[in-house]
Amino acid sequence: MILAILLKRFRFRPVPGHKVVPIERFVLWAADDIRMTVRRRE
Repeated sequence: MILAILLKRFRFRPVPGHKVVPIERFVLWAADDIRMTVRRRE
């Protein structure tokens, strides 16, 4: 429920120039953090 509210109220975009390197495990993970910019939807 909280995730749905956040996605409705905010826009999440990856930081320009930040490369996401996937790692295979039971589920797909990122090698480093996934950096995002968060802006309020208008």
